[in-house]
Amino acid sequence: MAKAIVVHETGGPEVLKWEDLDLPAPGRGEIRLKINAAAVNFQDINIRYGRWGFTSPRGFPYIPGSEGVGVVTAVAPDVKDFVVGQRVGFAASGGRQSYAQEMNVKAFAAIPVPDSISDAIFAATMLKGQTAHMLLDQVHKLRPGETALIHGASGAIGTILCQWAKHIGAKVIGTVGSSQEKAKFALAHGCDHVLILSDGNLAKRVRDLTNGRGVAVVYDGVGRAVAAESLACLALRGVMVTYGQTSGPAPACDPADLMKVSASFTRPMLHDFILNRAELLAAAQAVFDVVSGGHVKVEICRRYPMADAAQAHRDKEARLTVGSSILVND
Repeated sequence: MAKAIVVHETGGPEVLKWEDLDLPAPGRGEIRLKINAAAVNFQDINIRYGRWGFTSPRGFPYIPGSEGVGVVTAVAPDVKDFVVGQRVGFAASGGRQSYAQEMNVKAFAAIPVPDSISDAIFAATMLKGQTAHMLLDQVHKLRPGETALIHGASGAIGTILCQWAKHIGAKVIGTVGSSQEKAKFALAHGCDHVLILSDGNLAKRVRDLTNGRGVAVVYDGVGRAVAAESLACLALRGVMVTYGQTSGPAPACDPADLMKVSASFTRPMLHDFILNRAELLAAAQAVFDVVSGGHVKVEICRRYPMADAAQAHRDKEARLTVGSSILVND
């Protein structure tokens, strides 16, 4: 019998339980995966606590996890696009229950994995890479020569976002909380400059680096701690993009603050930019291209046995990690 991490109630890492999983045969439109690797994302932690409006779409009990990869072991009779033995991954906002040894996955959400992408790299990259693609190509199409301010530059999404922005030809100013080590890590992963937020005076320092102009766009995955001051970093007709909230939700934005430089403010959600299978596969291919081409180097900070998901959450909450963390089934 397979096992999975199961959550029966909101709470700290201790609510992540390693339990037997009674998995039915794949239903209509489903495939079964033997999961080799799964990502640990901050959204998993927010859902576990039930904070800031994040909840499991399946109620309790639920299996956490929003992206994983493995090998097809069974296929429903009506599924024609996948075969047993094929390597397949999935990544979906809201979760597809990846903290498990085996799982049934909807075929329309499954992504064939090319030989150039390892299981670990897929698990560490796909959801975060699709988010970066959305931000850089669709929410604000970053152009060569523009300057972007990217918060959380040493984090899992930030590391990908900074490198991809640099590949486009942008000037990248990254921020980290208070750690010199994280600042060095960000400088090695796409940033032209890294500012430590605990040093204060963010807007002044950004304007000093841009000859007083400010930045074309702010990509903010941090939220409450940086959102207000980030508006003061924008250039004329700049765009403030808040896409995450590791410090809490961004506060309400006063239109009068935007009026000062005719700025725009947006809060995108990935699922609104992937509405069908064609868009899913296109976003996945964009991620595969920048990773396989060497333009984005994926850093896997830590690997944990699947049963040790609680420790992975503790480390991520304690800000002990840079880059990505994954769970693996041996």
